[in-house]
Amino acid sequence: MNMIKPNIGNDLCDVAERLIMSGADGTETARQLTLNVDDLLVSAYKSKEADTDSMLSLVAVGGYGRRELAPYSDIDIMLLAKKRDRISMEAAQSILYRLWDMGLNISHSFRTLDECVEDAVNDFQTRTSLIESRFLAGSGMLFDEFRQDVYQKLLFKRRREFIGELLREIAGRHKEYGDSVYLLEPNIKEGRGGLRDIHAVSWLLKTGLRMNAIEELKKILSRGDYDHFIKAYDFLLRVRLCLHFISRRRNDILSFEFQGETAKVMGLNDTKRFLGSEILMRLYYRKAKSVMDVLARLRNMCSRPYVVFRIPAGIKKINGDFYISKNEIIVKDKSIFKNTDRILEAFHIYSLTGKKFSSHVREVIRNRFIFINKKTRSSRTAIIYFMEILRGDKVYETLNEMHDTGILDRFIPEFGRLRHLVIQEPYHRYTVDEHTLIAIRNLEMLKNTKHAKFRFLAEMFKNLKQEVLFLSLLLHDIGKGTPHKRHEDSGYMMLKSVMERFNIEHEERRKIEFLVKNHIALSKLALTRDSDAYETVIQLAEVVENEDNLNALYLMTYADMTAVNPGFWTEWKAYLFYELYTKTKAHINGVGRQY
Repeated sequence: MNMIKPNIGNDLCDVAERLIMSGADGTETARQLTLNVDDLLVSAYKSKEADTDSMLSLVAVGGYGRRELAPYSDIDIMLLAKKRDRISMEAAQSILYRLWDMGLNISHSFRTLDECVEDAVNDFQTRTSLIESRFLAGSGMLFDEFRQDVYQKLLFKRRREFIGELLREIAGRHKEYGDSVYLLEPNIKEGRGGLRDIHAVSWLLKTGLRMNAIEELKKILSRGDYDHFIKAYDFLLRVRLCLHFISRRRNDILSFEFQGETAKVMGLNDTKRFLGSEILMRLYYRKAKSVMDVLARLRNMCSRPYVVFRIPAGIKKINGDFYISKNEIIVKDKSIFKNTDRILEAFHIYSLTGKKFSSHVREVIRNRFIFINKKTRSSRTAIIYFMEILRGDKVYETLNEMHDTGILDRFIPEFGRLRHLVIQEPYHRYTVDEHTLIAIRNLEMLKNTKHAKFRFLAEMFKNLKQEVLFLSLLLHDIGKGTPHKRHEDSGYMMLKSVMERFNIEHEERRKIEFLVKNHIALSKLALTRDSDAYETVIQLAEVVENEDNLNALYLMTYADMTAVNPGFWTEWKAYLFYELYTKTKAHINGVGRQY
């Protein structure tokens, strides 16, 4: 009769669920699961038949070495040998058989000290795994030799190449698992701001800055930023543990299916304004963003010695208070930001120069966001700076930085209501605020496009006022922050206060109001009606009234649709929109029915 192997993952699920439900935090729970597995592995090692303690060490590596175990995680171990001989290899094989018989999900390697160095310097994944090594059983002297000699080589041999590869791995992983923190269904391990980015912070600390522990971040970060980072780490661990025991499988995707139950387990109940799942996701975005901020800081610090780029000598003066030093915007005196108009001036300089703020300037601006008040919102100086940003270059980059620092949300609170707003609509991949900024990015990219299929749109864009289009896009979904069913109508009603504060000229105001109120008209008609039908053309022509409005709406629709998700704008949809556009344009210009 076949023996049924025990399922250790299910047992660990029960432990994790019991601990989390009793109020334990993520770090505490992951450590307890690790301890449980430690006991099993050490027991299995000690029950081996041959006495090989002098020649073999059982070592936890990778996530298991970090004490970051989730119920269905791989249990990463290395059997470290003094030399690759028959006795050591047979002993290692015997231990592995025992572990497999126990139902453990073991991922293993067998290496000598020399092989550790050779494998690590030639393989990025091996190197990061061995950096997280932890002794379990066997020869303590052999492991000490590994730590004293081999470990130092893991950290610092060919360090330049390792850091360069780590930075490339981060960029490649972000591209693969999502180009934004603000995905509606994020991968909490591999995505932006996820656990893997926390690991990257640790590796950069150890190799780039020669700091041994994550606690040494206190030397770099403010107390507040450090606390936010540590709390984010615990939160992400807790969510991952919840996903494993709720789904009863290895699962790192915080999908719609599991958001509600995860919120309940974490004690996030529905309120009058938000569902528990929405509260969970807002918390997630805040935590993931704090991780990304720290990673960006570390990446910047570590890339300078290891990534070649030109740094202009000296300090370049922009005006009496702003300068560029080492490719970053700095200020003569941070007290200038007591006048909040100067914060908008700083972002105007950001857009003009294409240079980023120094970490100090960014921190000062971020800490001043609360002082952006009604007076600043109505300040002619601040509004002029903001409109100049919309007329210039780097519009997306500047608005995104304003949003990240909280300035945009305070300056235009109608948009601020959209921060981290989750609306579970078909095909949408991003939060409403992120969708809006991506739409602006996609429209701005038309300015410098070299793709033949976009030249028609690019020419159209050049003939319209870009600040009108960008402001319309920024405000097009503000109605989604209200309970009104037709967000385009509620958004239109909310426009009045923004238009009056900004003192927008009559013609431009009419254009913005038209675009916000009708921003789904073209897509709705093209996708739900027969775009070849005369009645459809007449209906759109009555909405737009003139060719200028039609062109603006066409661009708005393109930007809005391409920001739903990367694959939403298809050749077929582009054809439908273009067909309806050209026939409506012909009708408006009196060409008549040519179809």
